[in-house]
Amino acid sequence: MRMRSRSHLMRSSKVRFLTFAAHGNGAPGNNNDAPLASSSSSSSAKALASQEYGASQIQVLEGLEAVRKRPGMYVGSTDAKGMHHLFSEVLDNAADEVQARHASHVVVALSKSRQWISVVDDGRGIPHEIHPVTGVSAIETVLTKLHAGGKFGGGHEGASAGYGVAGGLHGVGVSVVNALASNVEVTVWRAGGKHTQSYERGTPTSEVTTVPIEGSKKDKARTGTRVRFLPDPLIFKQGNAAAEEAPGEDDGEDVDDAQRHLRFNPSILRTRLRELAFLHAGSRYTLRTKDDAGAVPVEFRGDTKANVEEESFYYDGGLTSYVQHLVHERYNLPPPGTPEADAMLAIEGASPFVHSPIRFSGTFDIDGNANPDGDANKAKNMVRVDGALIWTRIPTVQVSIDDKGELKATPAASTSASAGKDRITGYANSVRTPEGGAHVDAVRRSVQRVVNTLARRYNLISSDDPPLKGDHIREGLMAVVTVQLQDAVFEGQTKGKLGNGSAGRAVDAAVSAALTQACETTTMLPSIVNAARVSAAADEAARRARERERMNRASGGTMGALSALPGKLSDCNGKGGVPMEDRELFVVEGDSAGGSAKQGRDRSFQAVLPLRGKILNVERLLADALDSASHKNEELKSLVQAIGLGRTSDVASFDPETTLRYGKIVILTDADADGAHIRALLLTFLWRYRPELFQLGAVYVGVPPLFKLTVGGGKKASISYHHDREGLEKAMKKKGLADISDIVVGDVSAERGEEEEEEEEEEEKNTSKARRTPRYTLQRYKGLGEMQAEQLWETTMDPKRRTIKRVTVSDMEVAEKMLVDLMGSGVARRREMIEEEGARRRSLDDTAGMV
Repeated sequence: MRMRSRSHLMRSSKVRFLTFAAHGNGAPGNNNDAPLASSSSSSSAKALASQEYGASQIQVLEGLEAVRKRPGMYVGSTDAKGMHHLFSEVLDNAADEVQARHASHVVVALSKSRQWISVVDDGRGIPHEIHPVTGVSAIETVLTKLHAGGKFGGGHEGASAGYGVAGGLHGVGVSVVNALASNVEVTVWRAGGKHTQSYERGTPTSEVTTVPIEGSKKDKARTGTRVRFLPDPLIFKQGNAAAEEAPGEDDGEDVDDAQRHLRFNPSILRTRLRELAFLHAGSRYTLRTKDDAGAVPVEFRGDTKANVEEESFYYDGGLTSYVQHLVHERYNLPPPGTPEADAMLAIEGASPFVHSPIRFSGTFDIDGNANPDGDANKAKNMVRVDGALIWTRIPTVQVSIDDKGELKATPAASTSASAGKDRITGYANSVRTPEGGAHVDAVRRSVQRVVNTLARRYNLISSDDPPLKGDHIREGLMAVVTVQLQDAVFEGQTKGKLGNGSAGRAVDAAVSAALTQACETTTMLPSIVNAARVSAAADEAARRARERERMNRASGGTMGALSALPGKLSDCNGKGGVPMEDRELFVVEGDSAGGSAKQGRDRSFQAVLPLRGKILNVERLLADALDSASHKNEELKSLVQAIGLGRTSDVASFDPETTLRYGKIVILTDADADGAHIRALLLTFLWRYRPELFQLGAVYVGVPPLFKLTVGGGKKASISYHHDREGLEKAMKKKGLADISDIVVGDVSAERGEEEEEEEEEEEKNTSKARRTPRYTLQRYKGLGEMQAEQLWETTMDPKRRTIKRVTVSDMEVAEKMLVDLMGSGVARRREMIEEEGARRRSLDDTAGMV
């Protein structure tokens, strides 16, 4: 038996749900974090004593150098999420022009290579004159100076601010983009001239050049800004490049490879543009993509060739249309207003709407008092509120469209487990706040208070009954709320959460007035109260069931079976006192692969749980059926037992500090379509059963190799593993081997052995030994079961050499939508999604960028 040292938990940053990034690995038991102790070695003591800490150790980072040194501080991360944040910073500037009513059209242009991206608006254009303080043009000032912009509330020497309400606050957005992009080109149309300047990694490569705008009088009057940039592969790592260190300045070939893996996800761009079109009713947002891989920008005019695809978003209905759109997405309905959607909703029992959308809006002072004449763009003490809300219910009839285009209605046997949860989407100054904040909290608080007050007033609940709980009242509620205010207080540069208390008071007042009027003038209130009572009764029944289970468990009954360990689990022995956060559970597809994993693992901290076949798709179950399914289905039951997940109906049965048995849960499936499906089913189950696991960063996906390349023979043989054809081709090219396309067909393995060498011996007599093609063996793995224990350890389980990907959630709403679309019962939406996105995805792993 070979001996190995223990290795354990990778300590790494978060990655967006279903958009994966690879992480490095550490080893358990290391003393890297232990405090320094006195050494018995005098030489070590002298070495420590010789270390100095003086003024020379203090670094001063000038200009944009600090941004490149610590990019995560400004954009959150250096993976796909951070790269897309660059796009958001540029787009938000254009949206600020729309919000201030200086622009009406924004175009985002993306090359099909997904490298260069442009954001164009028809606003005022960045000023191009020389700035009185910096001594350079205002264009260069805002592109190269941190905390420079027109959104601080006042200009130089008492000049008025360029913006009243704006998403940008710190004056670092576009300068950060400039710092973290390998190339930036800025074009400004203003004062009859076209002003341009280029940059490389934050440094200007030219002066601002100005030429007159040619063409008609209308053309000459054009105003606006275009920012076009290319994310820097030295900073951002995505796709295959994420598994490697960022290439250095001199690694030209590696930089080119990394650049090819930097890809913007059109789904993320499309979602953001649609949001802004809803928020800015009457304004147009357009996404244009180019077929070729060139860097030619797509502008408002000119490029009308067939190689340009265009999607345009324009909504007159504003937030009312937005909340209807969200309902249709959530319940897998065709887009609102289409004949198919109207026909479906006309069928009794098929509509999820309890009532028509309720619109709330108004301008308020900082104390929440209405001020119809106030203007948040001009006054700091004013808050503008806009929003819409609606209650939904689970349809009792499921409607689909058959191949003939006819509607087919059937009783809804099941629905998504997420159907009853409320969903409130918040924005502040047109910036999405995924973590909520004062405005979102105010919607929840106001809804609870108004419903309880009116329910008592109209005797829907008696004075002796306790008030209805907020979670029960808001079941099925969907809402969108946006606030506009000066000096918005966000948490960090990524603006995930709003902290202004004045926004909360204004939203509370707006929602209270609109909801009270709607409840008093329609018949919606009894429906809301009855639904809340049903929800409360279900919670009470669950509470009693939990109590019975506790009593049964205490008396040794069978209901506590989920707390036992499954027989097929090969647990770690924990020798050396390995803590929970350092223990790993490999959930492996199939008994054959499970056997190899059990033999190849490090038993001190790695456990293996083999699962047979595809598990149940829990996305098609009712929420209250999850516990039952996990108890009756053997594979799910084993998973719950092994991890220590408890019951979803019993909050106290799961505690990350006491019941969770592993710090890392690694899903390990074959690198084929079936393996991807099994992985999706397991991720769906874990997300629905214990979403806390993703918040803890405890869920990972193993990445086994597809190819094994052996060059040479005997002790001098060189062995390498590769996860895709691109990496294999690159390795074979470096070793002077044949083109993979000549030797690999499907799953056939290729070997160049002694017989081939003997046949070529006569032809190569006059060829130097150094030029001969070396002997090699190429193997393509069909599944994990083909890998020997040693190979599985080397490639997939050894923390020092493996590639595994953490799965976490950065946007709950997008994750929910993707999961419902892919794993839910709506066949039409899934087919539509596959047709739309399939051609744009390089692999199944790219799917999650939708989240």
